[in-house]
Amino acid sequence: MLVNDEEHGIDAHNFEGKRLATFGRTGMTDLDARSGLEWHGRETVVVATIDEPAGRPAIFTAQSGEFVESRLTGFDQLTYMPDALCLFYDRVEANLYLFLLDGDGMAEQWLLMPRGDSSVEARAVRSLPVGGETKGCQVDDRVAQLYVAEEGMAIWQWDAHPERPVSRRPLDLVAPWGGLDNPTDIAIDPDREQIVVADEGSGSLHFYARDTGLPLGAFQVVSQAGIDGVEAPEMIAWVPAVSDSPLEDTFAQGGLVVTDEDNANGAGNYKLIDATSVAAHTRRVHLAAAPVPEAVVVVKPIGATDPVATGGDAADDPAIWVHPEDPSKSLVLGTDKKAGLAVYGLDGKLRQFFEDGRVNNVDLRDGFSIQGREVVLVAASNRTTKGISFYSIDPDTGEVSRLSAETPVDTGFDDPYGLCNYRSRNDGHHYVFVNDKEGNVGQWRIEAKEGRIVGQQVREWSVGSITEGCVADDDHGHLYIGEENVALWRYGAEPGDGESRHAVDYTRKHGGKHLTADIEGVAMATGASGGGYLVVSSQGDDSFAVYRREGDHDFVGRFRIGMNAERGLDGASETDGVDVTSANLGPGFSGGLLVVQDGRNLMPESNQNFKFVSWEAVLDALGE
Repeated sequence: MLVNDEEHGIDAHNFEGKRLATFGRTGMTDLDARSGLEWHGRETVVVATIDEPAGRPAIFTAQSGEFVESRLTGFDQLTYMPDALCLFYDRVEANLYLFLLDGDGMAEQWLLMPRGDSSVEARAVRSLPVGGETKGCQVDDRVAQLYVAEEGMAIWQWDAHPERPVSRRPLDLVAPWGGLDNPTDIAIDPDREQIVVADEGSGSLHFYARDTGLPLGAFQVVSQAGIDGVEAPEMIAWVPAVSDSPLEDTFAQGGLVVTDEDNANGAGNYKLIDATSVAAHTRRVHLAAAPVPEAVVVVKPIGATDPVATGGDAADDPAIWVHPEDPSKSLVLGTDKKAGLAVYGLDGKLRQFFEDGRVNNVDLRDGFSIQGREVVLVAASNRTTKGISFYSIDPDTGEVSRLSAETPVDTGFDDPYGLCNYRSRNDGHHYVFVNDKEGNVGQWRIEAKEGRIVGQQVREWSVGSITEGCVADDDHGHLYIGEENVALWRYGAEPGDGESRHAVDYTRKHGGKHLTADIEGVAMATGASGGGYLVVSSQGDDSFAVYRREGDHDFVGRFRIGMNAERGLDGASETDGVDVTSANLGPGFSGGLLVVQDGRNLMPESNQNFKFVSWEAVLDALGE
């Protein structure tokens, strides 16, 4: 059992209250720990505390029972004195994070990375506006939930994973809205499935069900057997079961440690409460067996574009152009739906930008003839002009140019939204599909006449409700459209194919198993003999579903894009548009490239951008 000691640093006590060891130094406050972590190649206990004289956190590790302070880098520019801290171990990606509270309503999340020289590097990931005067925090690693005590207000619950939404929910509020007076700290009992809150104002400990947040009871720590009670519990921690102590019977199921700032002799100390005593005053939680979650693998990005110029929800849809001769000269086009169209190299650096208004989705096809030369035709839905903007890529130079100063094709939609290109094998014509937020879809045949782009609408129908992401399969004559809340549909892509459709998969709310609304980006990776894969952004759970391109589109698997700490790249979440190619694009992408829009660009927090992932790494992770 580890506790802060103002005179010594950090003390290790047994359950009889005897000090076994001391490490650290005076002036260390607050404390959290995680055990069983693989650091420096060995199983390690990691302890985090606040070094008040230094004005920064301190990290200690123990691999053989002795705690040693790690050389900690990254906090040199910390601009505030941390008031509280807590650790979070992400079990899926095996990352250890540290939350720091400044006491005035802000928290920062830092990634802690062990280095080969036994040092620890900290990298800022994101900030959270956690409330007013915050006192304590705790993370439930199992479900990645952060709990923060806001004095005189509430215990707030946040998603601890950095890629989840920044929003809060109350576990409990102060009276008259809830049952608390002045909450100051939180502890989690994994064995009894309880959350414990120290309420300094009422002098009570409050207990809640870990899964539902429902109250399970409360009690005060009163005097008994010559030991005084705790009038104002401020800090608490749950400790695991003890198996090597004379008090083994008493603490066989663990217990609570509570700070007592006003002990009977005037000095502060810690009081121990065994689990049996807790059980006598609270209701036990009996949980039904949790459903087994669908398997999802995690892959890491290996590149990213510069952030888009505008803030907020701005980046949206990418398109990959593969250079026919030199793959290293390939390009990624990406929309800034508040400002225009960006062009990036494979190094992620911005090459060109077209300030053409609210350009939402973009797609391209090669082999388009204009004034006797072949170019790559780039089409983009433009919500400013309510039409389709056209650009060309010179296949020799890779230069992107506008094909017209004005938008040559008017969609007739009030708000053109999604877009994808199609080149027919039947008649050789180029087509563009555009949809809107009402679920309407139009198809235009695109031609060049006297140097101008002209479009003739050849088809229109309704998917049913809001739709955006789409991709066309030129070889098989298919069009795939994501009806965001309902399903991924397959239609015929030829002008005369009508409205008949086949459901590739449904969202969970409509009976599917792999897609969580909204269905956003849809992309296709081609393979030999008509094979390949469909990739779909399942925005509701920050994942991507993969299906086979051929046949009835059998489900292959799901993946998420996690953090690549070594390259300083965060993962991807709230993804809108995606694109993928199986072409060899050179080092790093010899097995293809997947590009996804990232709704939260972190490490550090910046405007949105696009993440680059090895397509080969995705297939390997899915066992393909």
